[in-house]
Amino acid sequence: MRRSVFERSRIGALAGGQDSIKFAMLHHIAVVTPGNRKRYAEIYRQLHLPKIYLSSTRDLDKCYRAWGLERMPQLHDESH
Repeated sequence: MRRSVFERSRIGALAGGQDSIKFAMLHHIAVVTPGNRKRYAEIYRQLHLPKIYLSSTRDLDKCYRAWGLERMPQLHDESH
């Protein structure tokens, strides 16, 4: 819901596209996503490969800075 209302110019958004909030989306967030999160967390936990867990964009930004990386710029310019 946050990206539909507040993040209209986010990276990956389609130029000219308009997100909207629908009952199906709210159902997916409230009913489907919690189960998926648990299932994916268990898969992640059992995976025996080198991995890093970044739980927020703030953590991702910290990691980028620590590794001397830059985030990609917006893929589209809203001034067009």
